[in-house]
Amino acid sequence: MLSVDRSQSALYAERYSNLKITGTQFLAFRDVPDLIYKHVNGAATLDYGCGAGKSSAFLKSLDLCVDGVDINEKMVMQARQSMPTGNFQVLKNGRIPAEDERYDFVFASWVLMEISTKQQLIATLSEVARVLKPGAIFMAIVCSADFYNNDWLTENTQFEENQNLRSGCIVKMSFKEINLSLYDYFWCDDDYREVIQKAGLTLVQTHHPRGKDTDGYSWVTEKLKSPFTIYIAKKD
Repeated sequence: MLSVDRSQSALYAERYSNLKITGTQFLAFRDVPDLIYKHVNGAATLDYGCGAGKSSAFLKSLDLCVDGVDINEKMVMQARQSMPTGNFQVLKNGRIPAEDERYDFVFASWVLMEISTKQQLIATLSEVARVLKPGAIFMAIVCSADFYNNDWLTENTQFEENQNLRSGCIVKMSFKEINLSLYDYFWCDDDYREVIQKAGLTLVQTHHPRGKDTDGYSWVTEKLKSPFTIYIAKKD
C-alpha cells in the first residue's frame, strides 16, 4: 500500500482522482441532499477543498451554483477538466478568492482533518465565515472518533498511529479499493465545536450517518457506528 503525503501534490492528485463516492464514503454524502434542503436557502455554493471535483459535481447535481477552491493546483486542474464550465481556483495563503458575503452555502468534505493546529482551524473557519452571507450555512464532513478504531467496508484504520487518539495527533487510514493511504490530524467533537464557535459561527446540527439495509451495501460496522460526523453551522 502506497502512503502518500499531500505535499506530493501530483501523485496525491493522481491517486485520489481514482476514488469514488461509494462504499463507506457513500454514507458521508447520502444524507447531504436532505440536510441542504433543511438548512440552506439560496444556490451560491463554495466547495472548499474541492479536490478533483467529485464533491463539486455532486453539489451541482443538486441544482446548486458551485465554485470550487483547493490548495492543490493539480487537483484544481483535474476539477477544471471534469467540469469545464465550473469556476475552480487555487487557494493561496488561506485566502478564498471571493468578496465578503458571497455565498449562501460553503461545503467542506474531509478538509478540516488536514489542518494541524486549532489556531489554523479557527483561521480557516473565520475565512469561511467572511464569504458567507448573513444567515448562510457551513457544512463540514469529518471522520468521527469511532472511525479510527473500527473496521469498515471500504476503508482500513487498523494502524499503530490510531491507538492513542488525542487532539492534534497524526492518524492514518487507507482505502481498500485503491492503492492509497493517507495521514490526517485527529480532532474530537469538543475541538470542532470550539473552533466553530470561535470563528463566529453557530452550530445548528450535528449528524451521524449510519448504514441502512436499504443502502445496497453489506455493511461491516457502519450500521452500528457512524464513521463520519457532519457539522452544520450558521453565520448569524
